[in-house]
Amino acid sequence: EGRAYVLRRIIRRALRYGKALGFGEPFLHTIADGVVTEMGEAYPELVEKRDFIAKVVKAEEENFLETLDRGLAIFTEEVAKLGSGKKRVLPGDVAFRLYDTYGFPLDLTEVLCGEEGIGLDKAGFDVAMDEQRRRAREDRKASAYSGTQDDTQRYRELTEAVGKVEFV
Repeated sequence: EGRAYVLRRIIRRALRYGKALGFGEPFLHTIADGVVTEMGEAYPELVEKRDFIAKVVKAEEENFLETLDRGLAIFTEEVAKLGSGKKRVLPGDVAFRLYDTYGFPLDLTEVLCGEEGIGLDKAGFDVAMDEQRRRAREDRKASAYSGTQDDTQRYRELTEAVGKVEFV
């Protein structure tokens, strides 16, 4: 979320282009050191946390590279299913699956579609996203504490049996 989300998207986009250039292993963490060196005077906290930054960037790279191959394979399969007609469009539910399961931001899927010369059903993506949000809301409501009379009675019985618990 927030800045971390934006940074993660930049890292993922860079990894995808690195993969297209033949980089099969994490590489951005090595570039991070150069950024720290260049920006360290203006942002001394970068110098102090140089090792931590490299470690976090490498972990993000490793996590995403694991899913990138699977996601790209699914994308390729789905594009092949579209055939060779003039009006080829990647279905929104496929774009949503890439987003939800493989961490492909919609803009990355748009780039992939552009490279393949196909359209993207953004409206279908939005429908799938709205449906997921609706299900998540229902799940939260279903799992929320109801506070029934029976629960209150059980709590009192437990408190009497166990006694006061002091957290330290």
